[in-house]
Amino acid sequence: MIGAGLRQADDLVRDGQVHASVYRDGHVFQHELDRIFSTSWVYVGHESEVAQPGDYKTTTLGVQPVVMVRGADDGQIRVLYNRCRHRGALVCQLDRGNSHFLRCQYHAWTYDSTGALVGVPLPKRYVKGLDRTELSLTSVARTGSYRGFVFASAAPEGPSLEEHLGNARPYLDRLAGVEGGVVVGPVAQRYAYDGNWKLQLENVVDNYHVTVVHKSFVDILAARTGSRGQWHSGSAKDLGNGHGLLEFPVDTGAATGGEDFNLVVFPNLAFVGYQIRVVHPVRVDHTNVVVQPMLIAGASDEVNAARLRVHEESFGPAGFVSPDDVEVALGRVQMGTAAGNPWMELTRGLGEEEVLEDGSLRGDITDEVGQRGFYRQWKASMAGVELVQEGGSL
Repeated sequence: MIGAGLRQADDLVRDGQVHASVYRDGHVFQHELDRIFSTSWVYVGHESEVAQPGDYKTTTLGVQPVVMVRGADDGQIRVLYNRCRHRGALVCQLDRGNSHFLRCQYHAWTYDSTGALVGVPLPKRYVKGLDRTELSLTSVARTGSYRGFVFASAAPEGPSLEEHLGNARPYLDRLAGVEGGVVVGPVAQRYAYDGNWKLQLENVVDNYHVTVVHKSFVDILAARTGSRGQWHSGSAKDLGNGHGLLEFPVDTGAATGGEDFNLVVFPNLAFVGYQIRVVHPVRVDHTNVVVQPMLIAGASDEVNAARLRVHEESFGPAGFVSPDDVEVALGRVQMGTAAGNPWMELTRGLGEEEVLEDGSLRGDITDEVGQRGFYRQWKASMAGVELVQEGGSL
């Protein structure tokens, strides 16, 4: 139950505290879908996943099924709602594929790769006729791409993609700027956890837990490098617009074989080493996550194989990192939020942040700077949403 005196969703976030209802309340979750996933720029995929004309990939915009497709004739990337305009069935069933036509398996309504309706069985029985131009697959309002990373927004107006990315752009430049460019691996790893979607994003920019939850992995890396001090050096940043960063010393990146930063792009995208991590909310207490290694286009098999081995060591099903996080940082936190005082602390380093020239806030590597930045954007997005108390809406 939401506590007395909390009347609006933005009351659930204070500077340095969040209320358990942000993880547990189903009404709050529904408003997140409306206020965040239906208005913000949401990551849907990488251009390399639809490299050829007719290539498509299915994903979600919040909980809404969408398909990212490259036009067979014009090569343009579009994001379409994956919903037949006849009876609402999913049109594309597979995770990815290639086809010049997208055909619903319910009544065989058929669309081309731009979404235009091109085929309707037994059309004469529509005695008043069908205007096919009015029954195309619906496009998501806006689609944009930055350095190959494709985002979509259901809001027809709002900040541009570049404005939304803001201070995260230099880090996307670094990820995509390797010689030859990056491509997304053809196979995705998927996992689910019984917890709120925000917990995964918080965890990516939480370095305070690393030497505790991942002690066995830290011990192995320390043996490789002869040092363990690098895990407590570096910085945490609030980049603005909800984006957060952990920036490690260069030798840490070398030790793990990845980049020397973790990046969260609000609301659903994260980068950890060579990994793209995409968060898909399902219910208030259930989340799907898709992780994909980034490979180098045109690099030797040996180079890309090495990247895959690094990914597997840390984030594979038998890796040293992800299984620990799913158990401790995601599952146990969700369960624990049901007990006791509902306010949780994000005060580590609060008030000690350095303001940088670009407006970012920087703190110690173990500070909760990125998490506070995430919830500032969450609070702004949810402003004015009335909370529902037991017995009805206030």
